[in-house]
Amino acid sequence: MSGAYLRQTAFLGAINCTHASPFYLPPPSILLALSLFEEVTLKSLELKIPPAAVFGAFGLIMWSISSLPPQFSMLEGNRFIVILTLLLGEAYFGLSGVISFKKVGTTVHPMQPEKASALVTSGVYQVSRNPMYLGLLLGLISWGLYLSSLWAVACCVLFVTYMNRFQIAPEERAMEKRFGEDFNMYRQRTRRWL
Repeated sequence: MSGAYLRQTAFLGAINCTHASPFYLPPPSILLALSLFEEVTLKSLELKIPPAAVFGAFGLIMWSISSLPPQFSMLEGNRFIVILTLLLGEAYFGLSGVISFKKVGTTVHPMQPEKASALVTSGVYQVSRNPMYLGLLLGLISWGLYLSSLWAVACCVLFVTYMNRFQIAPEERAMEKRFGEDFNMYRQRTRRWL
């Protein structure tokens, strides 16, 4: 008997099944338990890692995989202009977001959105609900272009996915709870990223 067969049989025995069909589906109670476990595990990651640390981690991951093919090349002058434009966008969106928060005296701390004292909807927040995170994304895209790696640039999609699930969605729940209909109206007229 193969090791895989023994592991499957042990697993199926653990969930009280007498046959070892590869097409076996566990009973709904097991599926529900697994789903709840996954939800609790994922929920425990919400608002736990500061966005700057996530940015740094993705930057390191991008650098570590940048030597994998496929690589791409741009004319050096064009590449410099695109990277510089993205870096200026990063600075604009990031700094404008922080300055807007400071002007109204609300918290910039991304781990405690429930402590927000004001809903900021003016300035750069008319263009994006998350300009600071947009700035981080533009920085990662410029880093991927600098590395000339398609895999590194593709990591930006994973960054957006992570931020949407573990940072932005919990922040938006806190904002909706704190500011109610004002936040819902703002959410309807302003895009999450750009």
